[in-house]
Amino acid sequence: MKKKVVISILFMVFALGLLGCTNSLSKEAISQGKQALENKEYDKALASFDIALDKDSKNQEASTMKSIINDYLTAKEYLEQAKVEEAEKALKGINSQYSEYPIKDDINNLKIWIDEEIKNKGIAEQKVAEDDKNKVATEQKATEDNKNTEKEKVDVHKNKRELYINKLNNIESGSTSITIGG
Repeated sequence: MKKKVVISILFMVFALGLLGCTNSLSKEAISQGKQALENKEYDKALASFDIALDKDSKNQEASTMKSIINDYLTAKEYLEQAKVEEAEKALKGINSQYSEYPIKDDINNLKIWIDEEIKNKGIAEQKVAEDDKNKVATEQKATEDNKNTEKEKVDVHKNKRELYINKLNNIESGSTSITIGG
């Protein structure tokens, strides 16, 4: 009986030792992840937080930081691909606790970059709309000018025809009088 109690106690001490070791590895990985985060080594930070979560899957701090970094990198990648709306959505999905970590400056700069891109896109769209409007107006004016030119040509031809008809009538009148007189 004493032997069983001693074995049970040794087993418990061994199990607690393993648990403490796991907890220590998790804390060390988080510490390394935070250091990498401060150095803006986001891939290294992600790897460290993955290790921490492998050792302690319920570690909220590691999970939060990993999520923040992933969302930041996703938003940045979208923006680099000129997918401004997707970048904005990814950025809005970032955990609000980001301001507690060294990544906050990069996230805030990314927000500014996205806002500028949205503003520039709006200006570009407005310019395109104005250019289209001006193009349509220019085309309408050209069409009107062509119509006016065609009308002038028709009027000139009509005037010439009337002139020739009058001359013919005059010639016929003169011919008639010559023929009648002769």
